[in-house]
Amino acid sequence: MSVGAVVGFRYMGDTLRTREASGVITDTIKKAELEILKEDYKKSTISFSSNYLVIVSEPEDKSLNLSVTDCLGGHKLDYGSDGNLIKSDGEGALLEAKTITSGTNDCITDFTDSDEIEWQYQIRSSGEVSNIVRFVHFNINRTDPSEIAITSGTGETVIVEAPYAKKTFSTTPITLTVSGEDSSEDLTIQ
Repeated sequence: MSVGAVVGFRYMGDTLRTREASGVITDTIKKAELEILKEDYKKSTISFSSNYLVIVSEPEDKSLNLSVTDCLGGHKLDYGSDGNLIKSDGEGALLEAKTITSGTNDCITDFTDSDEIEWQYQIRSSGEVSNIVRFVHFNINRTDPSEIAITSGTGETVIVEAPYAKKTFSTTPITLTVSGEDSSEDLTIQ
């Protein structure tokens, strides 16, 4: 009887973690919509990777250029402007700052080793700013970030833009499957 209880508890825990990850994805999209409605940004693009979300938000006063593309094992930050690259956590606390030059780039591959659930990059120089590139882990209670992953729907994007937080989809609607070891959760984004 105790073996059955342990197996059932493990399955229930995996199911709850999978549902929680789906909830984080949904909440992240809602947060991007609210940021547009509050006029924090005029446009945000959300891309779905297997273990995290990539959000590129464009402030109204953006004058410097920072973009993100795929690279081997992660995402490449392309610096289109000189300035200071600021890395901060989801609460805005500074994690790292370094001086960068236009035309250079870095491949960011440490997503699975990060203790932070969310972190962001932005170039700042003499009062000017670039777009903000954010990375959000949706498996927030992870001991191993690969325990829960998006197994279908990776590579899809949602663009949320002003006015009225209008959404544009790469495919309409986007269906993601968030899977754990013993469970999966389908998530449709409309």
